[in-house]
Amino acid sequence: MEKNAESELARALAAAVARGTLLKVSGEDDVYFVNSDAGRRAFEKMEKQDLPLRSTTRDASPAPARPNIFTLYEQNIGVLTPMIAEELKDAEKEYSVESIEEAFKIAVEQNVRKWSYVQKILERWQTEGKAGDGKKNKTWWTSEHAKHINR
Repeated sequence: MEKNAESELARALAAAVARGTLLKVSGEDDVYFVNSDAGRRAFEKMEKQDLPLRSTTRDASPAPARPNIFTLYEQNIGVLTPMIAEELKDAEKEYSVESIEEAFKIAVEQNVRKWSYVQKILERWQTEGKAGDGKKNKTWWTSEHAKHINR
């Protein structure tokens, strides 16, 4: 590898570790894991030295990985800052992966590329329920006024 390519790769890996996309185990050779459930389990085993380094091959192609919340943010909104990263971690604990992905999709479709917009969608779904999920959605009018509202 060229010197520029090696230094660029090292910089990119360090940035991915800093933002939490990758997990790193330092040793003779650095080992990186994707920050997913399986990656975190392997990372913890590797840190405890319970998992030896070995090469594995699979006959079947792996299932496509779902993007994590940080990747969704970077691909659809922009540069990830430390403050936003903390908010994203909190959202990941509070909302389902499917809801987060759907909220990002709606924000992109509406061309409102802001985390606050995605967050408001998630909050609204949590309090009012998603449209079509069987829950009654809140309205601004009361039942007394419903007869005058045409939808």
